[in-house]
Amino acid sequence: MKKLREAGRLPWPHLPGQFRLIGLAFLLGWFLILCGAASAKPAAGLAGGGAGTAGSYLEVSGFSSQFRRARFCLSQDQVAVHCLTGSTLWSAARPARAIMTNPEAKAFADIALSEWIPWSRRSLDNLNIVRVERSGEETLAGVRCVHYLGYDTKGSGAVKSRPCAEFWCLPKPACSKESLQYWCKLFALPAGYGLPIKVRQVSDGSFVTVFSPLSVKTRSDQKASFELPGGYRKVKDRAALYFAGVGGDLKASDLNEFFRGDLDRR
Repeated sequence: MKKLREAGRLPWPHLPGQFRLIGLAFLLGWFLILCGAASAKPAAGLAGGGAGTAGSYLEVSGFSSQFRRARFCLSQDQVAVHCLTGSTLWSAARPARAIMTNPEAKAFADIALSEWIPWSRRSLDNLNIVRVERSGEETLAGVRCVHYLGYDTKGSGAVKSRPCAEFWCLPKPACSKESLQYWCKLFALPAGYGLPIKVRQVSDGSFVTVFSPLSVKTRSDQKASFELPGGYRKVKDRAALYFAGVGGDLKASDLNEFFRGDLDRR
């Protein structure tokens, strides 16, 4: 070793300084990696079955036969549907109620879920799925889904009956059982197969697309997506909500008379 140092092949006097520089660079690199890992948003999050970050939620945007262009938001215990005409807010803390909003009139109505669900599906046939079969897997809007077929008959003979619905689910979304059950009620699907993000069903004898996703993202602005905006006034029912910007105190019968009169004048 002494001969190598004397020959200049092993610059011993400079090694301590070089090791210090290498050590500092190594520590700095690990520090940056750890900072990045702490601040990075999980790629899967609620969509992939992970716990997600505190306050994060899943946003599924797409076209709905019930709400047209819509944005569905799902957190651990809240579900919100946002569309052009307003929003509907639901929470596991009040599982039997939903809040409908009219943003143009800055008004809202607190209605029973037993009223909201049938109204939201007013253009679709009711389903009674009693048998579900797995059909395969598919990637939709960048996330891996399981494809299921739903049947309204229990029997499966040599010739299978035609399915009454098909749906594609995220297998393990990080949300409560109650939130999943409510989400599935919107599409008349059985719970227990994951989170449906694409749904087709038979209506009037033909298959129709109930919801088709355009994007699936994990977001963090939870308060803005799930809470009633400030300054909204409460009205007593859906009829009053529809005409909140007109003024007056309307009843459901008034709503019927309004549309009947419109038709009579044609």
